[in-house]
Amino acid sequence: MNRPVFLCVVGVVCAVILGCDSDASRPMVCSGEGRELWECRGPADYDLTVTRDCFCYAGGQPVLVEVRNHQAMRARFVETGEAIPKDEGNLWTTVEDLFAMTAPDHGDGYALHVTYDPDLGYPSSITLSCPPDLADCGIHIAADVKPRRSWLPLQKGPHLGL
Repeated sequence: MNRPVFLCVVGVVCAVILGCDSDASRPMVCSGEGRELWECRGPADYDLTVTRDCFCYAGGQPVLVEVRNHQAMRARFVETGEAIPKDEGNLWTTVEDLFAMTAPDHGDGYALHVTYDPDLGYPSSITLSCPPDLADCGIHIAADVKPRRSWLPLQKGPHLGL
């Protein structure tokens, strides 16, 4: 075998061996929960289905928001497929908007309860209860994220050095 061909073969073999053992071929290990987990594992491209139970526009109607590169690109009602105009901005929700709703300071008499998705860390359920003297107040939001494109599920927990 001549020298250039031999060096080429050695280079390919080394690349294959190193590539198979690189950290890039292993799932990333994430720890924490909530926002910390979302920042580690959350995809930039996802479909978010949000249902708001409230005395508000579109209350009780599931809305599908297509998020690409962390930006809401399109929104529609799930049941009818009807597009939601951009000026209905409160329905063009992203996971970042959900996190903003979980801010703890809503005032005296309000109670906030949040449940986070165990795999991705986004708020999957948000309930804001109001003081008893306020009528038609309060909201419950249910959210579900479906990652788009190729998405590698990541491990949660301390790095095991694998």
